[in-house]
Parts: sequence; C-alpha cells; structure tokens
Amino acid sequence: MKTLIILRHGKTDKNKSKHNRRLTADGQLQVFNLACKLKNYCSKPTHIYCSPTVRAKETALIISKIVASTKIIMAECRVLGIDTIKNTIEANERRGITPIETYFDLQNYESIGVESPEALVSRWLKLFESCDAETIIIVSHEVTLEAFFYYQTFFQVMYQSFTMNFDYADYAILETKHHS
Repeated sequence: MKTLIILRHGKTDKNKSKHNRRLTADGQLQVFNLACKLKNYCSKPTHIYCSPTVRAKETALIISKIVASTKIIMAECRVLGIDTIKNTIEANERRGITPIETYFDLQNYESIGVESPEALVSRWLKLFESCDAETIIIVSHEVTLEAFFYYQTFFQVMYQSFTMNFDYADYAILETKHHS
C-alpha cells in the first residue's frame, strides 16, 4: 500500500505576475509546521516530487529536512498548458470565480492546449507506478492539486486539511485502495 501526500506550496508574494515567487517568512513557517505534522505519515523511503517553480522547490526542501526524504525529484507536477489560461483564471478570480471552477468549465481542453483533468490523473498515476517509495509527496499548485484530488479514483482520502480548495500549505493524505 502506498501513501500519497499532495500539498500546496507555502504562502508567497501576492503578485502573481512574478513567475518565480519565493515563500514569504510566513510561508516558510507554514511549511515547517506542516512538515512536522507529516513526519508521522511518512514511511521510508519517501520521495518528494515537486514542480520546478521556486516556491515549490523551497517547500520541498523544507519538508525533506523534517521528514528525512530519501529523494527530491523535479517533475512536471502542474496541469500541462495551464499558463495558456492564466489571464482567464486571474480575470475570473477578480469576479469571485475560483481557479478550479475556471479550469473545470473549460471545453475541449486539447484544442486549447490545456491538459484535461483525466489526462492529469493518468499522467500522475504512471509517475506513481514507476516509484518504489512507500510514501510519495507531491508539492504543486492549487488548480493541479484540486484537479487530481477531485478526479482520481485510485486512492482513498485518509485526511484533508481543507474544505473545498487547497490554500497555501493545505494537504491531503491518500492511500491506495484495497482491491478485492
């Protein structure tokens, strides 16, 4: 049985035009506190897959020091092509529409060059199948995590720190389902 922990990076600068935003001091503290909680759920070996953004890498490094990860792996942990709809997401956010609502409302993902939720789940499951670690941690971003969380059926949710949407340093702990 594998344990999968999916989590959003810690708090960053609010200016989303800065692509390589760093964690704020509050964000670093959030992630440190989160890592202390997660340590109890991590079996050895634990591999951390993280998005190549600065904020995700900083989050992964803090967590790896606390949970004694055996490996950090840079991977494409975001919805492929998500930047194509970045302006639409930001405009809709100003109107009170969440990023995941914008993403889920898309029609014809392939024709606009954005990975569908089903394709994301399939890609991530292939990644997990090739990993020999007992615990896998994924550090990623809001829309991607929510798309995976709500579309996957392979894992059962053991715990989630949020009600509907992943905020900074929110996480979910999932385990492979038993198949009879």
